[in-house]
Amino acid sequence: MAKRLVKGGRLIGPAQGQDETRDLWIVGSAISSGRFPEADADETIDATGMLVMPGFVDPHVHLREPGDEAAETIATGCAAALAGGYTAVGVMPNTKPCTDSPELADFVLRRAAACTAPLVRVIAALTAGRSGRELADLEAFANDLHGRVAGFTDDGAGVQDESLVRRAMAFCAQYDVPYVEHCEFSDISAGGLVHPCAEAEKRSLKGYPAEAEWRMIARDLRLAGETGAHVHFQHLSAARSVELIAEAKARGGVHVTCEVTPHHLFLTVDDALRGGTNFKINPPLRAEEDRRALVAGLKDGIIDMIATDHAPHTPASKARPFAEAPNGVIGLETAAALVWTKLVEPGILTPHEMVARMSVAPARLLGVPATEVFADANAANLVVFDPRARWTVDASAFASRSRNCPFDGWALRGRATVTFVEGEVRYRADLC
Repeated sequence: MAKRLVKGGRLIGPAQGQDETRDLWIVGSAISSGRFPEADADETIDATGMLVMPGFVDPHVHLREPGDEAAETIATGCAAALAGGYTAVGVMPNTKPCTDSPELADFVLRRAAACTAPLVRVIAALTAGRSGRELADLEAFANDLHGRVAGFTDDGAGVQDESLVRRAMAFCAQYDVPYVEHCEFSDISAGGLVHPCAEAEKRSLKGYPAEAEWRMIARDLRLAGETGAHVHFQHLSAARSVELIAEAKARGGVHVTCEVTPHHLFLTVDDALRGGTNFKINPPLRAEEDRRALVAGLKDGIIDMIATDHAPHTPASKARPFAEAPNGVIGLETAAALVWTKLVEPGILTPHEMVARMSVAPARLLGVPATEVFADANAANLVVFDPRARWTVDASAFASRSRNCPFDGWALRGRATVTFVEGEVRYRADLC
């Protein structure tokens, strides 16, 4: 088995508050407690001055294949993930056709296995064709649950029919897999484009109120309590959503987790109104008070994890008028640097809290191994992160096939330099 030496890095292990500077040996796919002569190393990574952390895990990624390969392929999306320090990703089902059968899930996983990729888990479609009218054949996925398939969602559309949600949650509770919800009552969002505000009204841009999100969260919390399902809420955007989840966690009796994106943490409706379609997302960027509530919820642990909701689109599609352009932004290659620059360096999150939100919690959601302690035999899914790196975001240089990045041109600090997946170097900045 290959021996790799990560030399002189600062090891950040969140489970026991581990924080020490020392050499780390990787033998085969796992961390080794052995101490070998340096000459025995088949490969040496100089991590002096850098952080060695559990690899980041993104529970919410769109790879677009099959059906929209002009925007992203499984290969380019996986390359973007590795460049961002991600060792595992959860892939959304809203492809063409959508992932509503084991055969289509198998297609995604086979394509990922054929390229240089992080660990990939499929979040399969909850309803047939993501129509919201009838459940997909969830039982057909039974043999893949807790392995290749990590949950069910109709991401991009909230499930409107309460009886359908109840049946789906009962299934998820039976198999102990997450029911994953895009929270949007469509009769409230009603085709809205941006968070309601005076400037949007002045520009005749239809408002998309936060109530569309938090009303569905309230419903799903109630149903999760009744069915015993684990409900996971995607891309929170609103202060009231954070309040409802905080109240539910304080009461107990319901298994709930949730995520927030970097764009909702660091941008507002004002940015969307200034910046154009590369800031158009669903749910929309909201008011400053919502943004602050999301940051506070993340710090307090009410919000469990950070997800990019990496949503590639071609330049031509984003060049359409605001009302016609698709929702979504890319984020795999900027997320860690944004979190480091905007949250860790100012002291809002500690490095251990960053790892907890970007590695440990999402790994548990997807059921993939995270290196919570740098101890013998633990899986070597790691990122070497250079906090000294200073760089300016240039979307044209991304590994992703798409360029719809709202942070293009931002000056950031911190960057992944090496990404290990199961002990193998899958990305190394100096070789790219």
